[in-house]
Amino acid sequence: MKIVKPSWITSSNPLFSCDVHPDGSKFLTAGQNDSNGQIGVWYLAPVAREKVERSGSTKKIATLENHEGCVNCVRWSNSGKLFASASDDKSVIVWTAVRYEGSATESYRCKHTLRGHGGDVLDVAWSPDDKYLASTSIDNSIIVWDAGNFPERATTIRGHQGMVKGVVWDPIGKYLATQSTDRTLRVWRVGDWVEETKISDPFVKCGGTTSFLRIGWSPDGQYVVSSHAMNNEGPVAKIIERDEWKARMDFVGHRRAIESVRFNPNLFYYDKMPASCVAIAGRDNSVSVWLTCLKRPLFVLHDLFKSSVLDMSWTPDGYGLVVCSHDGSMAYLGLSPRELGRTMSLQQVGALKRSLYGSLEKVRIIENPDLVSSEEGEDEEEEMDTADDQPPPPPPPPNGVFSNGNLEKFNNRFTTPATSSTPEPAISSSQGPATSSVAEKQVETKTKDGKRRIMPVTLKEVTTNPSLPPAQLPPPAKRRVSITPVSNKTPNNTIDLRSTPAKLSNMVPPLPQAPLLPPAPSRQFLLLGDTRVEVQNKEVKFTSPLKTWTAPVEGAVTTLSGDQGVVAVGCDNGSIYTFHPKTGRLILPILNTGHAITHSCVTGQHLAVVTNRPSLYLWNVGDPPRCTIKDESLGSFVSTKRSIVTLTISPEGDVRVGLSDSSEYQYSRELSCWAVIGHTHLDGSWGRDLNNGKSNNTKQPPAKRTYLQTVQQLHQRIRVAELSGRGSEGKQWLTSLVRYLSLNKDEEKLREVLQGVISSSKPIIHGVERLELMGSLLKVVGSSCQRVYSEFKQQLDWAASRE
Repeated sequence: MKIVKPSWITSSNPLFSCDVHPDGSKFLTAGQNDSNGQIGVWYLAPVAREKVERSGSTKKIATLENHEGCVNCVRWSNSGKLFASASDDKSVIVWTAVRYEGSATESYRCKHTLRGHGGDVLDVAWSPDDKYLASTSIDNSIIVWDAGNFPERATTIRGHQGMVKGVVWDPIGKYLATQSTDRTLRVWRVGDWVEETKISDPFVKCGGTTSFLRIGWSPDGQYVVSSHAMNNEGPVAKIIERDEWKARMDFVGHRRAIESVRFNPNLFYYDKMPASCVAIAGRDNSVSVWLTCLKRPLFVLHDLFKSSVLDMSWTPDGYGLVVCSHDGSMAYLGLSPRELGRTMSLQQVGALKRSLYGSLEKVRIIENPDLVSSEEGEDEEEEMDTADDQPPPPPPPPNGVFSNGNLEKFNNRFTTPATSSTPEPAISSSQGPATSSVAEKQVETKTKDGKRRIMPVTLKEVTTNPSLPPAQLPPPAKRRVSITPVSNKTPNNTIDLRSTPAKLSNMVPPLPQAPLLPPAPSRQFLLLGDTRVEVQNKEVKFTSPLKTWTAPVEGAVTTLSGDQGVVAVGCDNGSIYTFHPKTGRLILPILNTGHAITHSCVTGQHLAVVTNRPSLYLWNVGDPPRCTIKDESLGSFVSTKRSIVTLTISPEGDVRVGLSDSSEYQYSRELSCWAVIGHTHLDGSWGRDLNNGKSNNTKQPPAKRTYLQTVQQLHQRIRVAELSGRGSEGKQWLTSLVRYLSLNKDEEKLREVLQGVISSSKPIIHGVERLELMGSLLKVVGSSCQRVYSEFKQQLDWAASRE
C-alpha cells in the first residue's frame, strides 16, 4: 500500500468534500477561502504517481469561487460531464467543463444554479442513470431535481424532523436513502417518493456531534451502511439489509462518531471469495477499510490527519482512495490487487445482479420489415450467450458484530443465489402482463403530401420483472427503445405546499374564475421547539409535552408556516389564520385577501403571503399589528413558466421571491417597487465570466456585452444589499466585484470602485470600518493590477496616518 499526502494540496480552512472523476483522471476538493466557497479541480496523476509529479506537469486545473458560502459537498455525475456542488449559501451549482479558444487547459462554468432550500445544503448525490440529482439541507428537506430539465424539481421530500446530513441512491435505482439528526435513517421509493422504511433503533442514543452523516450503499444493492450509530455505548456504522431493512450487524472499532462511509464501486474476489469493499472514517481522525468476506478490517490508518476525516472517494478501478480532512489536508491511498483482490468483470457483475433482481427484456421496434428476421436471430444468440454465463455467488454479508450471534445461520442464506420477492409489478395493467406478437403485415398509409408512413412492428413479448426498478432498464440498442413506467401516485408523507406553487398568470385578472392551486395534501406539520403543529381535515392541532388542543379552519389548507411566536395557516378561500404556538389562541382576527393563498412565510413578527392573483401582502403581527405591504402585484415577473419557488423574509422585514428560473426579486418599501436581484441571463454570464477570469489563464477578455452584463449584475446586488441594510451581504458582493474587475484588468472601473470607498464620507461601509474594508479589498486586488494596488495602498497608508 502506498500513502501520499501532497504538500501542494493544503488549506488553512477545512476540506469538506472530495470526489474522483469517473474516468479517474482528475478529482475535486471543496471548502472555503477567507470570503467565500472554493472548489479545486486537480489532476490525479501527479498525486498517484511520483514520476508525473517530478516531471513538473500541471497539477491544478481550476479554482472555482462562485459560491457565497463554504462548499460542503461536490459530486461528479456518473457520465462525468457535469458535477454538482452544495453550499452554505442555500444553493446547488451544476458545473460543466468548457475549453476557451486559445487555451490549452479546460475550465469550468456554472451551467445551472438550483435554489429551493431554506438553509445550508449539506450533501448531494446523482442517481445511477443521472436522471435525478438529490440534495439535502438543514431545513429538514430533500429536493430531488430533474437533471434532464434543470432547474425543475421532480419532488421535494419532507418527513425528517431534523437536519438531513446524508443521502445516497440505491445502485439498482429503486430507492433513495437519507440520514438525519432526528436519529433516523429513511429509505424512500423512487417514482412515487413515498417512505419505504424508517430505521431508528441504532440511532436513539446518538448525539448531533457530526458535521455530516454521509452514508453508503453497496454496489450490488444488498446493504446500506449508515454513519453515526451506537451499539453498547460505542460508535458503529450500522449495516442494514435490503430484504427486510433489518439492522443486525455493525462495523465496529472507531473510537468516536463516524461521519463518512464510501463503498468501492467495484466488487472483488478476495481469496476466491466475492466481496464488497467499504471505507469508513470519522471524528477519531482515522480511516478503516473493510472487505465483507473478512471479520476484521483490511487495514486501519491512524495519525494520518490531525482532525476529523470528512469525505472519501474511490478511483474507478477500485485501487485508489482519496481522503480529505477538517485539518485542510488530503491523502491518496494506493492499493494493489494482491492487497484488495481481483475486481469482478462487468459481465460477472451483470450476471450477479440478474440473479438477485431478475431481468427485463427490451421492447424493440423495427421500422423496416426486412430487418425482422435478422433481429430475431441476433436475439437468440444473445439469449444463448447469457445462458452460458454463470453468475458468481453474491458477496457474503459484512462480517461485523451480530447483535444476535447468528453468523452461521446468516451466511447460509448465501449458499445459493438469492431470489427476489414478488412486490407490485413495475409496469401494471388491468388486463395483466402486456404481451404482443409480431404483426404478420405492417400497415402502410400515405399523408396528404404523398409521403409513405409505415406503422412499426413490436417484436417479442413485453415481460416485466417486478423486482427491477425503472431506473435499471437495459440501455436502448439500435432500433430499440426501452419503456420506463411513470408513476402518478401522490406521496402520503408530508408535503410542503411552498415547494409546489400554483400556476400563475402573466396578467393580473380582476377576479380569477377558479383557484389556481396545487392539490392540498391530506396532512402537513411543522415543529416549533417542543410544539408540533399539524393540519388535518380542516383542523389545526397543537401538541406540546403538557397540552394538546385543536382549532378549526374554514376552507382547504394550502400553506402552513411558522416561527417560534407565530403560526400562519393559509386557505384556498383566501383566509389567513395566525395562532400562537404555545396557547393556540388567535393573534390577529381571521384575515381574508379575497384570493387563494399559494405561499406563506413567517420570520419573527413578520408574516408574508402570496395569493394566486398573484399579489403580495406583508404584516407585522406585533403590538400594534399593521400591514406594511398591501396587494403588491407580482404579475410583471411571475408566470406559468416562471413560478415562485421560495418566499423569504429577512429579520428587518424585507421580502424576497425566488423563481423557478433561478432569478430573484426583493420588494423595496422605500422605493415602493420590486428590486431585481438577479436575472437568468445575467447569472449565467456572471458564472461564465468569473470562471474565465479565475481558472483560465488565457489573456483574451470576455465578450464586451457579457462583461458589462456581469459588472451590472454585481453592482445591482451591492445596491440591493445597501437598500436592505444587509452589511455582510453587501461586503461579499463588493469583494466579488473588485475581484472580477482585477482579474479582467479593468483598471478604470477598478479605480472608480476603490475611489468610492477610500473617499467616502461614511465611517462605516457595509457594516465594516471604511479603512478596514479598503484594506481587505486591496488584498483581493493583489498582484492582478499592481499599479492600482500601489496607488491605493499609498492613499490607505496616508489616510490611516491621519486618523
